[in-house]
Amino acid sequence: WFRSWLNAYQWGKELTKKEKSSIERFCKNSIMSGTQADMIKEGMVVIQKYVEDNNIEFKWLLQVHDELVFKHKKFEFGKQAGDILTDVCNLYLQHIKMGLGGCKKI
Repeated sequence: WFRSWLNAYQWGKELTKKEKSSIERFCKNSIMSGTQADMIKEGMVVIQKYVEDNNIEFKWLLQVHDELVFKHKKFEFGKQAGDILTDVCNLYLQHIKMGLGGCKKI
């Protein structure tokens, strides 16, 4: 709930344009932001299970927002990890299919 909206509603006042814009931005982004976090977390679990099941030499280095950075010996695994993450993301999305956006060799 938004305190400014609750106060305005309670006292019969109008929100400022800035308050309305802030609430609208938050509402537009909150569902997808939560979904993205869920997709990344679940994807990390599935990738880790794949690594363990296939005895792949692998190390997590970093996770920031929607990026996963890891170290491994075979470049092909980067594509496999991307495919795993894409499959996990597609479980959450009903009308959009994710594609592999950026698997890069560093």
